[in-house]
Amino acid sequence: MSPSTTSLLALLAIIGVTVAFQPSATPSHKGVSSAASSSSALFEYVPKWKKKETLADQLGDISDDDKGLIGTIPVIFKQGNETRRTLANPGQPLSFVAAQAGQPVRYGCKKGECGTCECMANGKWVRPCVETVPDWAPGQELVLILKELKSKSTSSGKFYSVRSFLMGFYNNFVGMFGFVKQRKAAKKNWEERQEYEHLVKVLTAEKKAARLAREAEEAEELKLEIAAVLAKEAEDAEVMRVKLTKEVADEREAAGVHQIR
Repeated sequence: MSPSTTSLLALLAIIGVTVAFQPSATPSHKGVSSAASSSSALFEYVPKWKKKETLADQLGDISDDDKGLIGTIPVIFKQGNETRRTLANPGQPLSFVAAQAGQPVRYGCKKGECGTCECMANGKWVRPCVETVPDWAPGQELVLILKELKSKSTSSGKFYSVRSFLMGFYNNFVGMFGFVKQRKAAKKNWEERQEYEHLVKVLTAEKKAARLAREAEEAEELKLEIAAVLAKEAEDAEVMRVKLTKEVADEREAAGVHQIR
């Protein structure tokens, strides 16, 4: 192979390697487009907790038969500017009827005692948590005027706000204050416990010392009693020895045996 052919083949190989490792424009364009789409999606973020339309809202105003409602008494719930209608049967609990109509009612005890759910029903105050649909003639409407809910539901796509920062600092301050307060109370409790334990130790030591002193005194008294008993026995033994010696001497004298002294 000639030198010119070898040089040509080497040049073609270098060109092929350069082309193979050259970055293509399409992926970078795709990356830019994907980044742009993700940034646009970020700015167009819609929170998931926003209220969505139900099937009834999508269908609009349809008849009760199309809704599948069963009942003979029309029940109308009025709360502020909102009105909801449904059908019910006599004796059916009003709480179930409200849930069927999608009417929010604020309950408290659910026993008819607190009066949180109290509302006006055809000019009469009733409590839906325990009240039932009256046994009226079919077609007679039952109109319930409910109290307006004061709680406001706000939705925001922001992760934080100025209020959240302020509330965070406030919560941290309250938490640290409570921590310091509880720490002082715990320290006081610990000191009282230490003082009580020290008092228990002192009383225990005093009782132990009194017991040892009493035991030592009893031991001394027992020792004196034993010494007195031993002295009395020694004295009795000496008296007995003298008596026996005298008796032996008298017997020898009576027998004519003189003791050599």
